[in-house]
Amino acid sequence: MTGRPDQVRAEPSPLEVRYRRLLRVLPRPYRAAREDEMVDTFLENEFRADPENADITARYGSVGWTETRSVLALALRLRWADPLGPERYRVRLAALRITLLAVVTMFAAYAVTMLLGQGWSSLWPPAELDGYPAATPLASPALEAWSFAQRWAFVLWLPTLVLLVRGGRRSTWWAAALAAIPAVTSLVSTAGHPFLLASDVTMTAVTVGVPVGLAALAASGTSPSVGHLRAWLVAAGIAMFAVNSVMLVGTVAMHQDLPPAWLRALGSVVADDLGLWCFAVVILGGVVAVRRVRGRAVRTASLLGLAWFGGAATVLRAGRVIDWSLLLSSAASVYPPPIVLSVAVQSVIVAAITVTAAILAVRRIRRLPPVSYPPPAPPIRQIS
Repeated sequence: MTGRPDQVRAEPSPLEVRYRRLLRVLPRPYRAAREDEMVDTFLENEFRADPENADITARYGSVGWTETRSVLALALRLRWADPLGPERYRVRLAALRITLLAVVTMFAAYAVTMLLGQGWSSLWPPAELDGYPAATPLASPALEAWSFAQRWAFVLWLPTLVLLVRGGRRSTWWAAALAAIPAVTSLVSTAGHPFLLASDVTMTAVTVGVPVGLAALAASGTSPSVGHLRAWLVAAGIAMFAVNSVMLVGTVAMHQDLPPAWLRALGSVVADDLGLWCFAVVILGGVVAVRRVRGRAVRTASLLGLAWFGGAATVLRAGRVIDWSLLLSSAASVYPPPIVLSVAVQSVIVAAITVTAAILAVRRIRRLPPVSYPPPAPPIRQIS
């Protein structure tokens, strides 16, 4: 190699070792075919930049930010969105997008609920509690801005859903940026809360996972728009209607001394807001089951996306169950037996759907062709 010192050829230099460590983020089959070529190219560029100090560069040189960024981008593209890459990587990319659409749709439904709640509160403000002022002035503009962000960050889930449905790399990057704001406010609020609940931790984990997933989707370079746009809009509308209906029924039940039997039964079945996540998993699992029974094809990405979305719902439900269990054990609050039974049944059903979808998806992925890349073509020598 031009400009490469002789001692580097005998054994790997520290700089070569650093480059090989960086390349570990790439898929193993790709490294087996291209690692030596990439390392030689990186070292060649370093030695050509300062040929007189090649020995010093080989020993004390470091990996530059440009190489690091290019390798990380290549790793994301190869693992998630290489158009010519292995099919199992494209399946994971499609599953990630399905999961993000489902999760952001649920968050957008909650955003509509909270907006309607803010509207009702402004039209019919609740009575002020005795001994508490109507408003407490904040100490600084920074605290005022933070309080505003905490109160209204949920609104950003609506444009996030629109941008994600629209598709495209730029729209997905904007969706990731918008989703990061409620994720940060949730993370800071949870970390600074004096009484940390398991449900707060699980909800924060899911919330933070959304902008991370959106950033990975945008970095992959392929984010097509939703094919069945009308179906997704109808599903989002139904989810928002269901969330608002349940919240309205729950509010009416709380303000009645003795709610009717049907209202108590509905409250026992839904149990809480996370019951809607469970119902969404059950509905999606039922759609997949019906398609399989009718002999229609179910994409592997759909099964994997259902497993990931079901996993998120299972984690959220588990966090709430832990909180309720602690409350019941301390006798601080007692929930009616129908609600406890409903939560237990929801947890079992959602976990069963998640595990089943995951098993089916993994079996299909294992039957796909193994990941392999052709070795680099030898350089063409010119005959003088």
